[in-house]
Amino acid sequence: MIFLALCAPLWFIIDRSHSVALHTLRSSVSHARFRLSVVGVVVAFLITACSGDTPPAATTEAQVVATPIATAATEQSATTAPPVEVTDDSTGPVELTVWWPDVLRPPSNTAIDILLDEQIRDFESAHTDVVVNSRLKRVGVTGGIMSTLRAAAPVAPGALPDVTLLPRESLIVAVQSELIQPIEGLVSFDDLFPSVLVLGEVEDQLYGVPYVLNVHHVMYPTTITYTSSDFSTIIANEVPMIFPIANDNGINEVFLTQYFVAANRNGGDTQNIDPQALRSTLNFYENAAAKELIDGNVIDYTSPEDYREILSANAPIAASVTPRIYLDLTATGQRWQVASLPSASGQPMTPLDGWMWVIVTPNVERQALALEFVMWMMEAERQSAYNQMIGLVPSQRGALRRWGNDAAYSEFIAELLEHAIILPPSLRSGTLARVMQDALVAVVSGESSAEAAAQSVMAQLAN
Repeated sequence: MIFLALCAPLWFIIDRSHSVALHTLRSSVSHARFRLSVVGVVVAFLITACSGDTPPAATTEAQVVATPIATAATEQSATTAPPVEVTDDSTGPVELTVWWPDVLRPPSNTAIDILLDEQIRDFESAHTDVVVNSRLKRVGVTGGIMSTLRAAAPVAPGALPDVTLLPRESLIVAVQSELIQPIEGLVSFDDLFPSVLVLGEVEDQLYGVPYVLNVHHVMYPTTITYTSSDFSTIIANEVPMIFPIANDNGINEVFLTQYFVAANRNGGDTQNIDPQALRSTLNFYENAAAKELIDGNVIDYTSPEDYREILSANAPIAASVTPRIYLDLTATGQRWQVASLPSASGQPMTPLDGWMWVIVTPNVERQALALEFVMWMMEAERQSAYNQMIGLVPSQRGALRRWGNDAAYSEFIAELLEHAIILPPSLRSGTLARVMQDALVAVVSGESSAEAAAQSVMAQLAN
């Protein structure tokens, strides 16, 4: 019976041993060695007890090897609060658990791993009573961040992180499901672009701190005449173009953004279609297809990555791209110019999305510590260094000024962010998104005129 009682919790110990922390710095190597030795002895005893075998005469002590990493001096953000003292009944340092999406900390990218490890070690050096436990989570799959938050919240809240990163759409779902905590009034950022701050808000309440941003713009070679981004000028100059038209789960976000600009709506969540705005946007694609400025292959492209090779060959074409592609290609010595996406008005604009730091823990003291960690990672030098390496746009003006080696490009991105449009999730999927996407594909492929496609959309929405 004693053996059975000892064996019962064995699955828990073994299961816990499979939870791999990306970065856990202990304050004392000898202390860690002692803890591991004790765990090793206990596990060995339990296994022996369950099997009925006699334990071996000698055991091997687990060894901990500390790998030194150079620590760079970093500038503390002016908005960072004094260190928070977290009371904890247990002995030893407080463990702050951070979940990293694999898309923001790719396992294959050693340079990013080293950079984040260094930034986290610096945080621990400034907070000697805190250990940061970083765990990598896949995105959009079972066992990923959102599915684990939903599953563990009601039954195993202790398995949840203190802080993690979520994109806009997931943040809204997490708020509706009460999986994350409001932080309105707990932090303030004077350096965030106004449109960017809205990414972290739900019903005027702040839940997330924008960290990295996704934007889109056009890049084109010097051999192309691209004097303006308005529809009529692009068609008149016969600019060859390439866009990612396909979208299996909803509507193409560039097309939806162009529609919103034509309708003069800044992301308003409404199911009421503007017929004239839809016609004018579809007319642009009809005219471009008629002049063979775009070809039928674009309906198969889901992202700019699908035609990266075409651009790498210096194709004489204006392409909708992300900053990552632009930075990668210009780093090879290619010369490209940039412009805003085509629109009815020609004004600067971009669809805006990104990843936000969110607080999961309901414990007030741990929330304060988690927010202090977020503020540390948001310091301009740290944020800029990370965003430059990952190929995404930093959310703060100061970080953007330090981002990359091209001041003119940073200023161009800043102008886009001043006019960014946050697309409502309710319009990125569902019936409206599906019928508008079908209309776009029909026009680009030549199966329908812009007028007929617009009428089809209106008729389907009326039913």
